[in-house]
This record gives sequence, C-alpha cells and structure tokens, in this order.
Amino acid sequence: MIVAEEVAPGYLVGGQYRLVELIGSGGFGRVWKAVDETLEVDVAVKQIWLPQSLSADERADALRRATREARNAARLRDHPNIVTVHTVVVDGDSPWIVMRWVEGQSLDSRIRTDGRVPVAEARRIATGLLSALEAAHAAGILHRDVKPGNVLLGRHDEVLLADFGIAVHPTDTTVTATGMFIGSAEYMAPERLRGSDEPAGDLFSLGVTLYHAVEGVSPFHRTTAAATITAVMFDDPPELKHASDLTPLITALLAKDPADRPSIGAARQLLDTPTVKLVAPPTKKLPPSERLAPPRKAAPERPVKKQQVKQQPAADDKSSGGSVLLQLFFWALVIAMAFYVVPKVIAPAVGAKAPGSAASITEGHVGDCSAAAEELPSYRKVPCWYRSAGYKLLSIEHVTSERALFNLGDDEEKAACAGVPGWDAGTSDSVKSGDEWLVFCLGSK
Repeated sequence: MIVAEEVAPGYLVGGQYRLVELIGSGGFGRVWKAVDETLEVDVAVKQIWLPQSLSADERADALRRATREARNAARLRDHPNIVTVHTVVVDGDSPWIVMRWVEGQSLDSRIRTDGRVPVAEARRIATGLLSALEAAHAAGILHRDVKPGNVLLGRHDEVLLADFGIAVHPTDTTVTATGMFIGSAEYMAPERLRGSDEPAGDLFSLGVTLYHAVEGVSPFHRTTAAATITAVMFDDPPELKHASDLTPLITALLAKDPADRPSIGAARQLLDTPTVKLVAPPTKKLPPSERLAPPRKAAPERPVKKQQVKQQPAADDKSSGGSVLLQLFFWALVIAMAFYVVPKVIAPAVGAKAPGSAASITEGHVGDCSAAAEELPSYRKVPCWYRSAGYKLLSIEHVTSERALFNLGDDEEKAACAGVPGWDAGTSDSVKSGDEWLVFCLGSK
C-alpha cells in the first residue's frame, strides 16, 4: 500500500503517469501535474487521501467516491466550462483521478495573489459557472462543492468548474462514512448543512464564490468550524462594497431560503439586467391622501409665465384675427409647459431633490437622505419621501402613456406594478421623466 506521504515527484502512477509537481492539497486529496508517458501530454492527477486509520469499508468508500467523480464528470466531459476527467487509476490500493491539465490558476490562487477580482472579470466567471451548473443540473448532477478552489481560470479566458468528487446523481448511493462531514462549510448552503440537497444549493455556493471574488474575502468565514456554520445558517453577509452592478445577482443568490433564490435562467437575467425587480413582503394599498409623492393636482396651478403671456399687448382690438391668434399661442404655451415645465416645478415640493430619472434614484444623494435602504443593495440612494413614510422600493417600472398629461392614473400605476413580486396591490406613485413615466412600486418596511 502506498501512503500519501511517500509519494513524491518522479513517482509513476499506474505505470503511465509520471508525477512532476505538487499543485495543491485539501481535505480529500492532492493534485499533481503529471506527464502521460504513453501519449506524451501533460495531465492533472488527483491523489485521493487514504489515512492509515481508515477501515477496509472506508477505503472501499473512498474508491467508490473517486469512481463516482469520474463517472459524473464523464457525463459532462464535452462542456467547455467543465474540466474533463479521463479515467480513474488504482495504484497501491489508492484511487487516482486523471484529468485534463489546465494552464492557468484557480480562482482561489488568483484572489490570494492579486486580491479582489474586477467586476468585469467576475461577470465572465459568473457566466461560465452558470453555464457549467446548468449543464450539470440538466444531467441530474449536483456539484455540492462550488468554491474558488474548484474554479480554474485558463490562460485564454477559460472558466472551468472542477472537482466533482462530492457531486451526486440520482443513481448514486451514499458513500460518506458515518459522521464524516464532506464539503467546505463556508461555501455550503444552509439547507445542505441541514442535510437537504437541491440545485439551489449550488447557486448559494456560487453566490458565496462571487462575493469572495469581488470583495476579496469570504462572507461567512470564521475562526472555528462551529462559528462558520452558524454564520452560514443565520448571519447576513457584510454589505457589498465593490460588486457594482453584480450586487443584485450576488444578493439574490445568497438568500437563506432556497425558494427565494433565482433559477439559473433568472440568475442569467440578473447578470444581464442588474436593475430587476426584487422580491419583498406583500403590502397594503394606502389611500391617495396619505401618499407623500408629489401632489397630483398641483400641476395645472403652477405654470410660471402664464400671467405674463396673458398680459402681452394684443393686436388692434378691432382686429378679431389677431385676438384669435393670440389665444391659440397662449394655449399652445400652456400645453407645452404642462409637458416640460410642470415636472420640474413639482419635484422640489417633496424634498431637497425628487427623482427626475432612474439615475438620480439609483445613484444620486437626495438632500440629507444619503443612506440607502440596507435591504435594497441594487438601489444605493432613494428619495427622502420613501424613507420618511416608512416605504421600501420594490421596483421602478417605466411606462409610456398617451393620455396622461399631469399625472398617471391609479389604474395605469396598478397595471405597471401588478407583475412585481411581493407588491400585491400595495402602494405606488409616479413621476414624469422625459417622454415616459417612472412608476414606483412601494411596500412597507
């Protein structure tokens, strides 16, 4: 029997794979760079740890686990975002998994060397991993150990998911020794720590991996295993500071309840369109008199230059044609002011600065209300009147209306917010912004 500590560079595995260099090690094995002396190509060889204290049954379990990894990965060997596994070799009673050699480094090594990953690169990593998980889940395979150490970054912008050693397929049997904890706790989903397996668990692990990438630290890492598990189960992750428009995706993936996490398709939409709707508890519709939004009926009374125009000297009183032209000009000016001046006059009435555009809502500081609602990371700054009334912004809907001049009707607001998850006929309001209306779908905190 070959003991792990006795293996060194130069050792020939299975009479074919010559070990060249130790690449890394973990709780379940060590990964070597090796040369396939038959084909004369570089390969990666994973040596499965077999402590001498293991019983015969546990050794048999380890061999079955290695065989299972090869079988699961073989089902996905043609996917561009999954590391190809070639075969399993038993040498000295120990299993060795032979894989494609990837020129590059792991995401974990990348973070340790260079610090946090730029958002553009993290977006590319997220795209590749979502594709890999989509293929695995479609084949009925759960990875169960998505983490930076199992994400390989190739030299040609490749993103590959590796190490299906604890992945499960419906045809697999349980091969874990009694009481043996498999997986990396700080990246595992809460429900997996409770013993439940479902595809959403891989997406939680992806969220932790992306958080670690953009922030440079693992959100749930603690000094002890017990503290780490407690953090995963009950603690919210620290606020994202460097995720930019990846914030909605990462936040959604880190939901404690698997039912609240997006599917892979929805996660891809969040990746492509960051300002999507966020789920919030149902709210109750407030009567219009209690809303703190800009007053709807004030608009027609606020034209600035109406009187000045009306007092302009008319043409000769005896000329009825000149009087008609002057009246037409006056009403044309009033209509123009209703479209372009009134929204700018109404907005200051609600505070130091009201939301005139989506950009001012998502980015701008509004008076003294510079702090955003902590539960809405995709909207960093929100207008004062939301917070002072105790509202939470669920979504901003863009509406074009041909019949609305001074305000958008309740029926149009209701139609705009009807599809927002968690709104449930809650509070809404609207503000004119250029050629469209911004409908704010609100809920109580």
